[in-house]
Amino acid sequence: MNLRYDLIRPEWLEIMAEILTFGADKHKADDFSNKTQEEYFRSAMGHIVADRKGIFIDNDDSMPTIVKAAVNLLIIYTKRCGVEKTINGNPQEKI
Repeated sequence: MNLRYDLIRPEWLEIMAEILTFGADKHKADDFSNKTQEEYFRSAMGHIVADRKGIFIDNDDSMPTIVKAAVNLLIIYTKRCGVEKTINGNPQEKI
């Protein structure tokens, strides 16, 4: 199967990068190992519930709640796959 990377909208990547950057700065970490999968799941569900209640923008950081949920779920997926973090292109421990 040929993957269709052209289907990934640049706007999606940009807002996800904004959210990941904000989170890395806020939590002083950039490897996502500082929280458990359960904590990321709780955070995602909180953002989903907020969105369902009509709160589309998080009051704390002005970021879209549904995208924050998606980012949390992608982090869980990454952890479950055992994706390795890299430093200067060299594999390190699994996240």
